[in-house]
Amino acid sequence: MESMSRDEARQVIVNAHLGTTAFDASDVLRKERVIQLDGLSRVEKSHRLTCAARLGAMEPIAEVDRLLWSDGQAVSFETYTHAACLFPIDDWPLLDLARQKARARKDAPSPGAMDAVLEVVADCPNGATRRQLETSTDRSEGWGWSDRKRAAEHLVWRGELICSTRRSGRRVYDLPQRRLPESILRQKPTQDEILERLVHAALAVLGVVTADDIAHHYNLDLESVLRGIELTKAVPVQVEGWDTRAYALPDADTTKRSHAPRLIGPFDNLLRNRARALRVFDFDYTFEAYKPARSRVYGPYAMVVLDQNRFIGRVDAQRIGKDLSFLEIFPEPIEDPGKVTDAAKSAGETLATQLGGALEFSVSVSERAISGLTDAATGRMSD
Repeated sequence: MESMSRDEARQVIVNAHLGTTAFDASDVLRKERVIQLDGLSRVEKSHRLTCAARLGAMEPIAEVDRLLWSDGQAVSFETYTHAACLFPIDDWPLLDLARQKARARKDAPSPGAMDAVLEVVADCPNGATRRQLETSTDRSEGWGWSDRKRAAEHLVWRGELICSTRRSGRRVYDLPQRRLPESILRQKPTQDEILERLVHAALAVLGVVTADDIAHHYNLDLESVLRGIELTKAVPVQVEGWDTRAYALPDADTTKRSHAPRLIGPFDNLLRNRARALRVFDFDYTFEAYKPARSRVYGPYAMVVLDQNRFIGRVDAQRIGKDLSFLEIFPEPIEDPGKVTDAAKSAGETLATQLGGALEFSVSVSERAISGLTDAATGRMSD
């Protein structure tokens, strides 16, 4: 078993995500393999922020959707792991185990409801949006799904429908045989082949992982993950301070690379597994958008400041028109507020350029953060 310091493990992990600048958004998807989707856009949609963090400063976010979805033959597809996610089309065969589980669910919609949805989709040569599927008396409202919407989503989970394009921002449901190339449809990997490839992909994307990390990433059960680890050439790793065995690929990038400061969104693969972020970065993150305003500590959409291989603070950020506005900066208690402010400003200017605007930066560092820094320096960490 190899051993790593916590700093070395963080370096491998950040290198896995940010070691090379992606050519474009489709390159980001090929490298990340999973991009979580979320509809909130106080700063920008989550998939665009994930791409922005991995693209050059002059790459406009406006181009992201055009490259991630296709009106013709699919280049990607949407489905659920533990959340709505986007996958590269080559990984369609690897989601077969998840589709088998979906077909076995006891809470599935009625066969009649699913047949009705399939009939409507089949009659729409370019696929159907939710509005085309629903009837005048059966429509979704907010979090409440109509029977047709629920049936359509279940068919996506089962692989009987595919979402590989969007129309005016809305998901389009279509038949897989219309969108998938024959080379993909023909693939029928065995369970072991699927587990080996999924675990290898998670190791490549995440750098250093525990079995639980892999399970969370692809929504697999632990037994399946352990079987996948057995099938790969994963190297067991003992990371300083981690109480669970970790794994890495033999060729994991351990180079001490220099990474420019950047802003990481709440659903980025570096952050979306909150337990992993706490273990790797000593960073306790709670998404506060759905909390009452009076209960928020860092704001409704706090982005994280990544500097080199460490999370050093947060920014309460908001997009106003094309410009990016910082409302407040929160350094981590042990960090120098000046350093965090400079890093946040540099990262914010990059993101603002990608958004097509400018950074509005007239905010001071949080007084709470300064108080925490003072207490940390005297050995009395504040509550």
